[in-house]
Amino acid sequence: MDKSSALIAVLLALLPSACQREELPSLPTEPPAAHSTISVMVRLCDFSEDPFCEATTPIAGANVRIFASEKDLQFGEPVLFQKTTGGDGNARFDQLEGGRYYYLETQASQGIQASIESTPNNGIAYHEVLYFE
Repeated sequence: MDKSSALIAVLLALLPSACQREELPSLPTEPPAAHSTISVMVRLCDFSEDPFCEATTPIAGANVRIFASEKDLQFGEPVLFQKTTGGDGNARFDQLEGGRYYYLETQASQGIQASIESTPNNGIAYHEVLYFE
């Protein structure tokens, strides 16, 4: 056997190991969990001074409760999530499933407001609550 035949024989012997493919990791069979965020902003508007409510004042200490259905909202329970607004007047709820939620915002000196918001999957829903003086 000459040198070129020997080289070809060695290459042919190595060829099957060079062509072996690595096993790829399996892909997930279920889609990733969809998470949404709701940001509730509670503000005070001096309607006599600013009828279009362009300059509002954040309300700290407002209680924001979130319910799964209109019936739960009417009865006041069960509450899914509850937070108090900070100094910026905001309450943020993260890691929610996308869907429709019912809100009840209460602020001792301003009263109570109820509202509805739908949240997109993997998105943020901004919800502004205005109380008027």
